[in-house]
Amino acid sequence: KTGEAVPFTSRHATRPNSGTCPFHTQPDGAATFYDPVVDGPANNGGGEGFHYCSNSEDERHGGAYCLAFDENCEVRDYAKRLGGSYDDGCGDPPAGVTTIWNCSGGKTPWNTWVSCEEDWDNKKGYCYQVDPYGRRDPQKIEQVPPGRLEAMATDDSGPVPVFYFTEDDDEGAVRRFTPSVTQIPAGWDTLHPDMDSEDQGRMDYLVFDDGGTGTSGTFHWSPDLEDGRESADDHYQWNEGIAFAMIDGHRTIFFVAKRMETIFQLNLDSNTWESRSTNADIAGGGTYRSEPDHIYFYGEKWLYHAEDASSTPGVYLQDVKANNYFTIFEDMDPVDSGDGEETTGIAISPDGRCLIGCLQERGECFVVKREDGGSFDLADQRR
Repeated sequence: KTGEAVPFTSRHATRPNSGTCPFHTQPDGAATFYDPVVDGPANNGGGEGFHYCSNSEDERHGGAYCLAFDENCEVRDYAKRLGGSYDDGCGDPPAGVTTIWNCSGGKTPWNTWVSCEEDWDNKKGYCYQVDPYGRRDPQKIEQVPPGRLEAMATDDSGPVPVFYFTEDDDEGAVRRFTPSVTQIPAGWDTLHPDMDSEDQGRMDYLVFDDGGTGTSGTFHWSPDLEDGRESADDHYQWNEGIAFAMIDGHRTIFFVAKRMETIFQLNLDSNTWESRSTNADIAGGGTYRSEPDHIYFYGEKWLYHAEDASSTPGVYLQDVKANNYFTIFEDMDPVDSGDGEETTGIAISPDGRCLIGCLQERGECFVVKREDGGSFDLADQRR
C-alpha cells in the first residue's frame, strides 16, 4: 500500500521482513519479467520467480518501481528503477534521471520496461527504457516525440521489432517507430539509435482514410505528425492502452480511446480497422461502463481491460473473437472521489497462475489466483 514499507512475505526474501522503501504513489502501467539468473531456482529455493515493474503517475516525481516475487507470488524484494524523489525512502533517482506523470509503457522483446511520461500540464513527456533488475541506467528514448505519452506495444513477429505508442490527448496521434534494419539483433540500443546518424529508423503516425463507416475503414501511416494529430482529433481521441496480438494469423493492434469508450482493432496486414464500444453489462455479474484504460493481451484471444473514472472499478476479460466480456473482479466499495477510482497495471506471472494489478487512488497492489489453480490464459476454462 502507498506510503507503507513493502512487506517481504516470501521465505526467499533477499532481506528480512521488509525494506525501507515504501510502496509508490499513484501506481499505474506495469508488466512482468523473467530473468533466469535473477529469478531462476538458484535465488528462489528451487522455484521460478519473476519481477513486476509498475509506474508511478505522481505529478511531481513519477518513476518506476519493481517488485520481485517468488514462485508462489509472494514478495521477496522491492526497489526503485527510475525517477522518484530524493527523499522517498528508496534512494536517489537512478543515474539522477527524474521523471513525472509516469503513466503506462510497455515491455520489449529483450525483457526491459519502457516507461512513458504523460506530463499532463506541459505535453512534454518522454519515454524511458528501464532495466527491471537495475543492471543498466535508465535511458530516454529520443526518437519518440514528446507529449502526453501513454502506452507502448511491440510487434515482434519479424526480425526487426516495430513499436507503437499512444498519447492521452484529443489530438493524440498513435505513433509507429520502425528501427533501422542495421540494428539486428534487437536489444537495448535498438531504441537508442545514434541521433547524428543518417540511419535512425522511421517514425510514422496513424491516419484513418476518408470513406469509412464510422466503425470500420482503412488506414495508412504518415511521416507527418500533424496528419496524425488531425486524424486523431477526427477519429480516435484520448488514447490509453495498446496491445499487439496475432489474431487468426494476422498482425493486430488493439488500442482504446477512453472518453469515446471505444476499442479499435487494426489489422496491420490489410491496413483495415474496426471499432466497437467497450460498454458491457456482463453475464454472471459486473458492469463495465466507465472509461477503458490499460489493456493486456494474453493467450490466444484474451484481452484484459482495466477501468478508469469508476466508482466501482474492475478488471474485465474480453474474448476478442466472440466479443464476449467476463468479470475478473469488481471493487464494490464505492469511491466518493469526483474522479472515481482506477484499476491499473494488469499483468500476469510468467507461469500464468497469478494476475497482478493495482487500485490507483487507494495505492494498493493485489494478486489474484484462480480457485482451481489454472492459468489466466483460460485455454482450458475450468469452472
